[in-house]
Amino acid sequence: MPKRYPPHSASRAGRSRRSNTSGSMLMDRAEATIGERSPIAGLGVGLFSDYGAAQVLYGKRGYIPDGNGIYWNDAYVRYGEQVVADDDLNLFLVKMLR
Repeated sequence: MPKRYPPHSASRAGRSRRSNTSGSMLMDRAEATIGERSPIAGLGVGLFSDYGAAQVLYGKRGYIPDGNGIYWNDAYVRYGEQVVADDDLNLFLVKMLR
């Protein structure tokens, strides 16, 4: 995740088949820990359907796009730039914790 955010959880929920229940429990703990140090939590999620469960979970938990577009190869993608559609192509999301 880009360095401009306060301490955060840079979560890439890979291609796992974890249940939403265990994902929610992990997120509860991460948000509690982050909330001790920062009012904002941030994370990145892949754009492929393999990340669909994580995308849905984060949306249900109140995470929204950071407004900077997609991120790939350590930088936000600029208009007209070509990138490789791989697991490093992400959208960063943020949530106010308090």
